[in-house]
Amino acid sequence: MMNIPATLPENNAAPAAARRLPIWALVAIALLALGAYANSLQNSFALDDVAIVQGNSSVKDLEWLRIWTENYWPKQDGVEPDILYRPLTMWSYLAANALVPGAAWPHHLGNILLHALVTVMVTLLAWRIVGNRGIALLTGFLFALHPLHTEVVADIVGRAEVLSTAFSLAALLVFLAAS
Repeated sequence: MMNIPATLPENNAAPAAARRLPIWALVAIALLALGAYANSLQNSFALDDVAIVQGNSSVKDLEWLRIWTENYWPKQDGVEPDILYRPLTMWSYLAANALVPGAAWPHHLGNILLHALVTVMVTLLAWRIVGNRGIALLTGFLFALHPLHTEVVADIVGRAEVLSTAFSLAALLVFLAAS
């Protein structure tokens, strides 16, 4: 069985800076992730975005408290199509709508920024687990550009998945830092 270190190897001879990923590399990875999906800023509301974000009365009317008690999917013809509870995601839609009411680009910008954050976190996690700069940067590069993320980043309603990933990665990074 292969033993993968949970922490970076302690090498007292190496300076502390040599045991970290350089900031410029993390910024470059974030810019790569931003650039990969910058073209989605011109997208409008599409498919599920129309019902969940654009047509949602809680989002349009800036009902900051009502979203904590409502279903993610609004009722259609008096019927709830699905029962999901995602108040933090809805709150983020409200925040974007409060900044620029009725516009789609702030929602898309939020997803792109979250994707860049998650990409940096994936890079840090790879660095933390493997301890090899090249592997960590390659992991971040592949994660930033992988086409699998297109639907999640380019569609506004993909924010739930991006937020979930960000919080999960944050928990893993905090856990590894404490061990």
